[in-house]
Amino acid sequence: MKEFKNRITSLLILVCVFALFLLSATVSYSQWTAEQQAKINAAAKKAEEIANNLPGNEKKIAWFILERTNKMIRENAKDNPNVKKQYSSKGLLVDDSGRLQVNVALLLSALKSDTVAVANKIRELGGSVRLISNPKRRYPVEIYCWIPYEAVKEVAKLPQVGNISSVGFRVTRSFKKPDQK
Repeated sequence: MKEFKNRITSLLILVCVFALFLLSATVSYSQWTAEQQAKINAAAKKAEEIANNLPGNEKKIAWFILERTNKMIRENAKDNPNVKKQYSSKGLLVDDSGRLQVNVALLLSALKSDTVAVANKIRELGGSVRLISNPKRRYPVEIYCWIPYEAVKEVAKLPQVGNISSVGFRVTRSFKKPDQK
């Protein structure tokens, strides 16, 4: 019985130490100064204003893809021999010809003919379709593809397109999905 009590005591001490560690690791938002909170609020308001001022088709594009395509257009990346090395990152791959590896998610209401139309448009603009997912009803069709950087906004203009995100990073912005994790 004494051994059992010692084990229970040791376990309680371990739990208390762990709880104290967790409490010390949490951030207390009340510790932020008014100046820090004002900076955070200003940055959030600025980001919201920028997002609200974007044209409708550009709202469908993930922000980092939009930034990268705008940068590539400004710098005329087609003439750059090191386009892959200069513009690729962990979140967004760019190939030697300046195409971005993206995931084009269609609207939930998209039909098979819409999927074919979007895939053909991607090919017509110089892209290549790698995979077309055929999910259950409550998930959108996703087209995994390589799209030339100058054609990303053109693909976003298609009415069947819900959003364009990087492969591996799901971004839901322009259409509603059922509750999912």
